[in-house]
Amino acid sequence: MSSIKAKANPKLLAWARKSAGFSIPEAAKKIGVKKEKVEAWESNEDKPTVIQLRKVAKIYKRPLSTFFLSEVPPDFTIPHDFRRLPGEVAFIYSPRLLFELRQASERRQVALELFEELGEKLKAFPLTATIFDNPEVVATRIRNALGVTHETQCQWRKSYAAFREWKTRLEALDILVFQISGIPSSEVRSFALAETVLPVIAVNRGETPNARIFSMMHELCHLMLRQSSICDFEEDGSRADMDERTEEFCNGVAGEALVPRQYLVNEPILLRASRDVMHWSDQDIQTLANIYCVSREVIVRRLLTLGRASDAFYRQKRAEYLAEYLSFKKKQKEKQKDFGENVGRKCASILGNFARLVIQSYYRDRITLSDVSGYLGIKLRHLPELERSLGVA
Repeated sequence: MSSIKAKANPKLLAWARKSAGFSIPEAAKKIGVKKEKVEAWESNEDKPTVIQLRKVAKIYKRPLSTFFLSEVPPDFTIPHDFRRLPGEVAFIYSPRLLFELRQASERRQVALELFEELGEKLKAFPLTATIFDNPEVVATRIRNALGVTHETQCQWRKSYAAFREWKTRLEALDILVFQISGIPSSEVRSFALAETVLPVIAVNRGETPNARIFSMMHELCHLMLRQSSICDFEEDGSRADMDERTEEFCNGVAGEALVPRQYLVNEPILLRASRDVMHWSDQDIQTLANIYCVSREVIVRRLLTLGRASDAFYRQKRAEYLAEYLSFKKKQKEKQKDFGENVGRKCASILGNFARLVIQSYYRDRITLSDVSGYLGIKLRHLPELERSLGVA
């Protein structure tokens, strides 16, 4: 078996490698062969063995059957890239990011089919905006659609609770909200797939809950603009003009949706201070952040927007928070290495309503247990904990 050659289509081998984000040397190293061997496979001068092809399928994250197709299938279209990268360099799409983008699109297609099997009609995504709209008006529209009042928001208090509440309310609008992992925030913080029905928002699970909340609101704004997007939220003028304006608009809407001007200006902390105060204590900033369950950076940015903080103060605090975040990430990585994570709970956290839909479809005899395992990417022994995490046990 080890020496039996697989009659794989060389065009499919080349396409799968490129779409997975690997150069020939990178692919060869992952597979464990010389780069000349990969070149020979793709030029049809040689064929991989069955065992080698199985390894290729695993590394490129494609079904084995893909490599026996006669023609290259339609592939996923990469969303518009709003990321800002230093210098005039091409955007980087790591294999992991390309896989997460493709997987989100595939899971959306599965969800559409499962909803149809269940006879459930999905609502068209109702919210719209243009970058010429008033951010405060758009933010009010968002809060109304999500049913979030100031009183409700102030009751959440804890970051994880707030994240779950915002996420649940987004899912109630028939938005698939996923969490991506294994990608550094420096590469991507979130992305969105703008579709008329069942659009997608994906946020980086490696960030704090407060940062993920902001990411969801930012990407929601992109959905309202009917834009698929890959984002990092930075504003430094290194993008094309229209992209920079769009990101500034989405950041402004997200900030206003999470910390509305009408409430922030009436907070006792601001009312007690004179109008010429441009610097705020760490305690005041943290108190405001706790009230709205947002990051301290969002608060300082909102104060800057309201003319209640200087640009120098904002940049100083932002640098401090970044240093703290990097330290937090280092400790978090060490903790995960020591203790690991429950697979069922992790699946529920990452897939949200999609996982719930898959489980529901199984119990209504629309799919098999094998389908459940395949769609969710977990082994069947983890299903009990997944069901408990989803509240469907």
